[in-house]
Amino acid sequence: MEKKRFLPTILEINIFYLIIAFAWTEIGGRAQIRDMYTGILITEYLIIFIPTLIYIKILGYDLKKVLRLNAISIKEAFKIPLIVLFSYPILIFINGIALKILDYFDAIKYYEMPLMPQNNTQFLITLFVGAITPGICEEVMFRGPIMRGYERLGARKAIIISGVLFGIFHFNIQNFVGPTMLGILLGYLAYRTNSIFPSIIAHGTNNAISFTVGYVSLRVLDRLNIDPATNEGLQQNISSDMHTTALIIGLIFILGILLICGLVVYNLIKSLPNREKEFKENMELDIRHTSLLAKIISIGSLIMVGIIFVYRAHIFITR
Repeated sequence: MEKKRFLPTILEINIFYLIIAFAWTEIGGRAQIRDMYTGILITEYLIIFIPTLIYIKILGYDLKKVLRLNAISIKEAFKIPLIVLFSYPILIFINGIALKILDYFDAIKYYEMPLMPQNNTQFLITLFVGAITPGICEEVMFRGPIMRGYERLGARKAIIISGVLFGIFHFNIQNFVGPTMLGILLGYLAYRTNSIFPSIIAHGTNNAISFTVGYVSLRVLDRLNIDPATNEGLQQNISSDMHTTALIIGLIFILGILLICGLVVYNLIKSLPNREKEFKENMELDIRHTSLLAKIISIGSLIMVGIIFVYRAHIFITR
C-alpha cells in the first residue's frame, strides 16, 4: 500500500488559495452583505472548511498529518488562552501604528466591526459565528495545507508566509497588520506543539476577546452618551487640556505594559512542549524540483490574490 503524502506542493496550495480567495470575495462577500451572520457561516463552512477537506482527500494527502491532528494536554489547552490574552495588547498596538500610518496618507475611514452584538443573546451567537467558527475553519486551511506546503521552504518561512497570506485573506487594509502578526503567532503555536488544536483555541480566543472588548465598550459608551463613530459627547467626559508631559508618561506606561505582556507570552510559549523535531524527521518526503512554468503559475496565483486585495482596499478607501 502506497504511503500517503502529507506535504502539499506550493503550486497546488497557491492555486487553491486563489480559488478560495475569489470564492470568498465573490460569493461569501455577497452573502455577508445580505445577512452577516448567515454569510459568515456560508463563507467559513462552505467556502473554506469543506473545500479544504475535499482538497486534502482528493489529492491523497494524509489528513491527520496535514492538519496536525495530534492531541494536546489539558494544561497546554489552558495556557493557550493566556498566551492570546497577553498577546492581544501587543497586536492591537502594532495594528494601531499601522492605522496611524494609513491615516497619514488619508487612507483610513471609521471601521465598524461587522458583527457588533446589541444584547447578551446576540453576543453569545456572535461568539459562535465570529469566534469559534473562524477558529476552526480558517485554521484548518491556513495551518493545514497552506503552512504544510510552505514547509518545503523551511519551517520559519512557512510560518511567516502563511501568516501574511492569513492577513491578506481578511481583504481589509485596516485589518491587515494585526491578523498577519496573529497568523504568525498561530503558525508558531501549531508548529511548536505539532498540533492544530492550539492554533484553533488561540484563534477563537483572540476573536472572542475582540468581540467582548467591542461589546463592553459599546455598552460603556452608550451609558456615557458618546457616539463611537464621531466621539460626540467625549469632550463632556474628558479634559481637553492634554500636555506633552502627560502624553510621554502615558506612552512610557503603555510600553511598560507591552513589555510585561511580551515577557509573559515568551515564557508561556517556552513552557509549551517542543515537538518541532517531528517535521524534521518526516522531511524524507520528496521535495521535487519545480519547473519554471510551475513557478510562474504559483507566483501568478499570489499576484492575482494581491490584486484582489488592492482592489478591495481601494474600494473601501474611496467609498
